[in-house]
Amino acid sequence: MNQNKKLLLIILLISFSILLLMQCESSNPLISTPDFEGTYTLSWSDLPGLQEGSDFKLGGFSSIFYMGGREYVLVTNRGPVLNSVSGILEKINFLAPDFTPEIVFIKLNDKNKIEVVERNPILTLRGEKVTGLPSTTNEFEIVNSSLELQYWGINPGGIVYSADGNFFWIADKYGPSFYQLTGRWGELGEQRGFANIVQRLDPYKGLRKYYMKREGDGGFSGLDMDSQGRLVAIIEKELLNYPTATDSVGNIHVIDTLELMKNRRRFVRLEPNSTDIMRWEKSALYEVEPADYDGIAEEEISISGLVMIDDTTCFINEYGKSGGNVRNLLVKVILPDSIWTTPTAEGIFGKSLETLTYQELDSAGLSFAVKRDIIDISGDFDKPVAGITRVGHDKIAVLERHDYGIENGNLEAGTYDVIKEDVNIKIIKIK
Repeated sequence: MNQNKKLLLIILLISFSILLLMQCESSNPLISTPDFEGTYTLSWSDLPGLQEGSDFKLGGFSSIFYMGGREYVLVTNRGPVLNSVSGILEKINFLAPDFTPEIVFIKLNDKNKIEVVERNPILTLRGEKVTGLPSTTNEFEIVNSSLELQYWGINPGGIVYSADGNFFWIADKYGPSFYQLTGRWGELGEQRGFANIVQRLDPYKGLRKYYMKREGDGGFSGLDMDSQGRLVAIIEKELLNYPTATDSVGNIHVIDTLELMKNRRRFVRLEPNSTDIMRWEKSALYEVEPADYDGIAEEEISISGLVMIDDTTCFINEYGKSGGNVRNLLVKVILPDSIWTTPTAEGIFGKSLETLTYQELDSAGLSFAVKRDIIDISGDFDKPVAGITRVGHDKIAVLERHDYGIENGNLEAGTYDVIKEDVNIKIIKIK
């Protein structure tokens, strides 16, 4: 009898352990509220001017990276604009067309204030300033015909620093593209002075042309580097899979005009130093929370910010706003090596990854990134997250989006209001 009881107890323990394991591997994440350690602010009154002759102040920060100590680096976006997006096209009115995107060094002080330490305009290898206007190679952003476009047009959506090579990588929302920059990056307080582009990877050179099927203003919106030196980025909106009116956009191959899974977003991982084409670039699929989570349609959800916690774990931001509902989530995502697919996997069953049915994905042995935890910051952040960076082993710094104070913008009328908008960084403890 005692032996039977022991056997029964062992069976129960094993069953309970299996149940726990199944729960741990479940795609249903745990939902929690943020554990804030502190908030740091750069007040509107302390913001320097955007550029000489402009009424705007510095802002539009689109990403953040922790440099060590109390120093961080930010990167600006393309500058203040009024815009509207319709599918693959974006109409833009540039309010400061001469603006050059910048790398900005900041420091957090004891008074919970942000100090601007140094501003570095992004330059070409020849030392010429880049522009925030779309590149001449981009066919999906429509601007005022009076503006002269350049090859070096950048809209930064992510930044990461490589201490080994002493350079930055920037992810671009236009291409989407990656840019490698070098310069003098010394100790805090030293003059660094410049940030020159030394390499560009885009859908015309090094990346798949299919990435150009992004929505307008929907390219790379987050970037980090893992311990193996691989770049990891995420595309903000779903990749579209339908032809244009002429069925001809550049040299893009339209795989099929099929129903798009509007809940899918794509991670991209790149090994810039690899010569093996099978390792050079890989993709992984991510599913946003469904509409029944908060009433916001899946196609309304944007992804921004990305920070690697280790080589298979990251945090990203899901944001959407519709009908009075707001979704603002920090999502802890597991990215096992098994879910990354090579470029040769694109076109499975004659379809893109975004249009594969769940049965087709299963038949091809493909699966999604797994959501482990969700931190709901909807009540603490009024705007989406612009960037996330890791601070030590148990904290992340979260940068709130800053729009140069522009509100109530009307593209057609060219009107807008400017409010006093502070820059905010919040430190959150993570598990």
